[in-house]
Amino acid sequence: MPKYLVVLLFAVRLFGQSNLGELRLKVTDPAGLGLPASVTLVSEANQFRQTYITRAAGDLDARGLPFAVYRFRVTQQGFSTFRNG
Repeated sequence: MPKYLVVLLFAVRLFGQSNLGELRLKVTDPAGLGLPASVTLVSEANQFRQTYITRAAGDLDARGLPFAVYRFRVTQQGFSTFRNG
């Protein structure tokens, strides 16, 4: 009986998994201080494009993102634009 219970509990856990994730970023200036900025995330694989604004300390938690490879662009007035990929 214990073997079946373990298998059933494991199976229930698998059904609870999601195809969504999150991305955490921190935008800083050259001195390492956090900056509020605009961050645009793009995934061409699932045609996702969303622009976020970081908090005053430069933190961003983008939640509920479909699993994919993302490119991002960070912009802030007075600084050059940063792009990955």
